[in-house]
Order: sequence, then structure tokens, then C-alpha cells
Amino acid sequence: MASASPELSCLRDKLLALCQTGKCDIAEAYQLAKDIIAKEISEERLDIPFRYFILNIKRYLRLNQHQENYLGIMLSAIYYLSKYASNLLTTAKSNVWRVIHMSNKLFQEKVHPMNGATQILSFMGYTESNKDCMKFPINMSSPDHAKVSKILSDLIVAMVELKELIDCTHPNPSLVLPSANNQEKSGEKNIHHFSAFSNAIQDQNIGNRRTENYQFAKANTESNQPPQKYLVKRSQSSPDNHKSQSPIAPVTAKTVKERLLEKRLVLAFSNLLHTNKRVDVASNLIQFGYTEEMAIAAAISCTDISSALDFIHRSCGICFDAFPATEMLSLSVCEHEFCKECLSKYIELQVKESITLKIQCPICKKPDLSSSELTEYFYVVDQMVRNLVKDAYIKKETHELFDKKLRDYTLLNDPFFLWCPECSSGFCRNEFSPLKVKCDLCSCYLCWKCRVKWDELHDNIDCETYQKNLAEKKNAEQLQSILNNLEKNGSECPSCKIKFDLAKGGCMHITCTNCTFQFCCGCKNQFHENSKSCGLPECTVDGLHAHHPRNCLYYLRDWDVVQLQQLLNRNDKEFDTATPKDHDGKCHIMVLKEKEGSQEIEETECNQEAPEGHRGICRKHYKEYLVQLIRHYRLDPVVIYSIDELKRTLSRHKISYSSEDGHSKQEYEKILRDLLQKELPLPK
Repeated sequence: MASASPELSCLRDKLLALCQTGKCDIAEAYQLAKDIIAKEISEERLDIPFRYFILNIKRYLRLNQHQENYLGIMLSAIYYLSKYASNLLTTAKSNVWRVIHMSNKLFQEKVHPMNGATQILSFMGYTESNKDCMKFPINMSSPDHAKVSKILSDLIVAMVELKELIDCTHPNPSLVLPSANNQEKSGEKNIHHFSAFSNAIQDQNIGNRRTENYQFAKANTESNQPPQKYLVKRSQSSPDNHKSQSPIAPVTAKTVKERLLEKRLVLAFSNLLHTNKRVDVASNLIQFGYTEEMAIAAAISCTDISSALDFIHRSCGICFDAFPATEMLSLSVCEHEFCKECLSKYIELQVKESITLKIQCPICKKPDLSSSELTEYFYVVDQMVRNLVKDAYIKKETHELFDKKLRDYTLLNDPFFLWCPECSSGFCRNEFSPLKVKCDLCSCYLCWKCRVKWDELHDNIDCETYQKNLAEKKNAEQLQSILNNLEKNGSECPSCKIKFDLAKGGCMHITCTNCTFQFCCGCKNQFHENSKSCGLPECTVDGLHAHHPRNCLYYLRDWDVVQLQQLLNRNDKEFDTATPKDHDGKCHIMVLKEKEGSQEIEETECNQEAPEGHRGICRKHYKEYLVQLIRHYRLDPVVIYSIDELKRTLSRHKISYSSEDGHSKQEYEKILRDLLQKELPLPK
């Protein structure tokens, strides 16, 4: 295969670079595509599909040539496929580009009829599909811009090539091989249906050819060619000149319908400039299959077919579906547009779930809600919400809630309006009010500038000094609160004396993050790697261990709540059992737990059932509370040990004891208890 000339390669590179922006000028792109085809003709490359990067028009012509008006179907579908490609090249942070809803009316009417259209979408990246939609795979974070740019370039060239096939100006007409019957049915439809694309390419001068009304006439009957219909311009001269024209075509229901439509269109645009251009645009849109109402609405705003198609085919920034401009709305602070249904749902969500008004563009997050100059913006949004209520997109209750929050926002930004921090009523101050003002309803004093209840710290000082003093006071209070919490619930490293706060639950083995000392969080005794490192001759434990005193949580956590309370009662120590008022019956102490489906540890509420008489916490944490009191008061649990518990403790520490022979049960129990306390007293 011969290589392409530098000029042809340059043209292709220019078109590709234009496509990579995603917002290429349609007339410029079409002209480049025409130049590429013309250059290939001059280089006699008609049979070489060099002009396509990925797609090939020949294959899709073969797939669709069995359909009536297949050239028109393909041209319409490829136009909208190019829109999808452009959207992929201009994607924002939002993920709406990931899905195409095939149930969308526009997709069903314009794209679906072309065989191979979904394959082109799959080339763009929409490789996962079902009966309702096509979407990008989850593992693809963004489209392949280089590939999509080439596909967009191919689609633009394909549109130009299809247009030339329709106009019978293609240098290789053998590409079109429909049956004679099919060509007879579709030939006229193709010419009329896609005259709009011809006008878009030819400098977009829509309507310049129209100066007056047109009528159908027959060709010269003496010609050897078969009769054809063509358009003849009606003369502006005398009736005699009109009679001298070729024989007028007989009036049929079709011609009457066309004339009535033309009159309606002329009447619709009679008060606007460029009436003829607008009539042309509306006529072409109706031939494309759009409703007369939609065509008139587009032609009122546009005087060329390209702009009119963009007017009708707007992309919603949330659902990514296509809608006419009449069904799109904007928040007036940016260029992003959304369909009425999506924007209504977004506004309803923000109004219901936000305490204050937080309605921003969901794509660019404009405007800045921290600004105090948003009153005009919210009034524009208010009018939009009112219209959506009228159109039944938003419920009346939502608008009432929006009105309430808009009122609160307006009052909050009024320098003369104040909310009382005590009774929540509102009142107005006058322009000359002192800093200290009084609420008319509850007589509470507040600072109108700081908008807080009056504090003694504010006496005889300005607001700036007061805020500084208040911050210092709060910092001191927070620091004291932290110290109190560490004193009450914190843990201190026995080695470096660093204090730190720990969540409840988990292992009792702690490693200090400061000095790496290992100790028990219950008794602060050191953990040892093996029996040699602990230094006790009687120790035989070969592994990580600590020697806990008998009043450590390590042993007492297995006791029943009643036993722990009995030990405290026996020593006349008070403990709490009352459940807080309005308690929900759940334990809210923070604990360390593994995340579900993960090995990561997180701090969360215990959320276990809190029995009555357990001071509003679960049984496990109530035991920890009682053991903390026992440790605090240095109580020895040996006083309520049973004989079996005394024997096990003595044996564990290898302390010999006598048999029970000749002693009563009470006497023997006292002998064992005295022996344990003498040989193994609690550490001080």
C-alpha cells in the first residue's frame, strides 16, 4: 500500500487535533473532512480506506443497506454518536458519562435504528451492556481520550462521505448497492431529509436560497429521461409570466399539507428577522422527525441547522441524556445545564437534608456559599423552584421548606436583625444600638456584633479583644478537660510516665508508643518475653507474660458483678448503679473493633445492651468500672475467696500449705487466707 502524502497526513492530523478538544467547530471539522476526501481523490486512493483510523464506512453500509432510507438512518445515527464522543472528551469530575440509557427516546429514534451503532459505542469504551443501558467497566476511571478522538474524527469523515453519497457527488458511488426497489423508495427521502447537513457544511448559510414560496413542477415531458420532481421558484412578476411556466403539478393531499405547514411556519416567524432562514430550519427539523412545536421553538432561537440541532440535543450534566433546550435549566452561575427532572431531585435533596440553603451547581460547586452576597442568586433559584412546582416536578411542601430556609438566610444576613440565643425569637435593633442589646421577649442580653449571649468577659472591651480572651479561656478549659479525662480514664506508662487515652476493649497488653515499654493496662506490671527475662525463680512460663496481682482486671474480669459489689460493700465503698435519665438501653462507651470485611481496627461505640442497675453501660464495662474502684481503694479480693480459690492461688505461686485435717472449714479457710496474705501481699 502506498504511503500518504505529507499534505494528506497534515490534514488528518489537523482534524484529529480539532477532535481532541471535544468542542470542535462543526463547519471547520466538516471542511477538513471534505479536504481529506478530495485529497485522496487527487492521489487516486479511492479503494484504500486510509481516511479512517478505527471505523470503516463500507462495513456499516453493508450492514444497513437492506433498510429503506438507510443512508439517512446512518447519517442521523452517526451525528448523535459524534455527540456522545464529544461528551466523553469533555467529561467533568462527575461520573454521569459512564452510562448511556438505551431506553431514552432520542436514542431509540435516532441511534438504535442503525445496525452497528452499539458496536461503535463499545469502541468508545461502553463495553458492559444490558437491555437498558451501556456503561464503562468499573475499573476504568476515565475514557481513553486518544482512542475516542480518533473515533470522533472517523465519525465526522463518515458524515461527510454519507452526505456525498446522498447528494450523488461521491467519487466512488459503487459504495451504495441497494436494490432497485429500495433505491426508488428512498432516493427522494434522502435528498430532502438531509439537506440540512449539506447547508451546515456549506458555511452554514441556511435559507439563502429561499426568497419566496416554492411549488412542485414536473420535468420536461419531451425529455427521454424518466419524470422527476424538482423545486421551481415562483415568479415575482405578472400572472402572465406565471402562466408561461412549465405545467404545474396536480394538487394532491401531500402538496396541500406542505403548503399549510409552510404558511404556519411563516406566520410563526413573521415578527422575527431572517424569516426565510427560520422557515428553512424548522422545515428541515420536521423532516428529521422532530415535532412541529419543537422545530418552531428551535428555529425561534436559531437561524442555522447546526445551532438548531444543538438546541434540541442538549446533554444533562447529571443523567447524561439528551433533551431540547426548553427542557433544560441552569443555576445561572455557570454554563452547566440539567434536565428539569434531575435538577428537581437535586434541589429537593438539598432542601430536605441541609440545615441551611446549600444549593450549588453539582458539577463545579458554584457559587461560593460562604459569600454574604448571594441574596440575588437565591431569589433566582426561588423563581426556578416556583416554576418547577407549577410543572409538578417539585412538591409544594418542598417549596414551603425552601421558602422558610430562604427567609432564615435573608434574616441571617440582615445586619439589623438578631436571633435571641435563649428563647430563639427574633427582633430588630436600631442603627444606633450599643453592643449590649436586650431581647424584647425574654430580656436576655446579647452582643449584636458577636451574635452571642453577653458574657462578663465582654464588659468594657471591644469585640475583637473579647473574642481573643474567649479563645484563650476555651483553650484552657479544653486542656483542663483533657487532663481530667486522662487522670480519670487514661493510662500512664510505668517507664516514661507519658499519659495517653485508650479506648475500651481489646487486649490488656499495651506497648508504649513513646518508649516501647510493654505493660498490663490493668495493673501496670511489665510484660516479659520469657521466664528468663522476668527474673522470678519460680516462673516457668516460656513466652510473653506478666505477673498480675490478684486484684488486677486480668483475674477479676471473670468474677460475677455480684461478687465485685460484695467486695466493695464489705469494705464500705460506694459504687454507682443508677441508669441515666432518658437512656436508650445501649452502652455508648468507645471500643476498638475490626471493620466488617476488613482487618483494620476502628474506634466505635460498644452498642451492647445495658442492663438495669449497671449505670447505663453493658455488663462487661460495668465490671471494668467496679474493678477500677477496687484497684483505686487497694482492696484485696482474698477476703471473699473460697477454699478452692485460695488453694489455686497458693499453688500457682508455689506456696506450700497444710491439709485440712483437724480443722473446721472456717478455721482452714482463715489459715489459707492468712498464709496467702503473708507470703504474697498486694504490691503497694
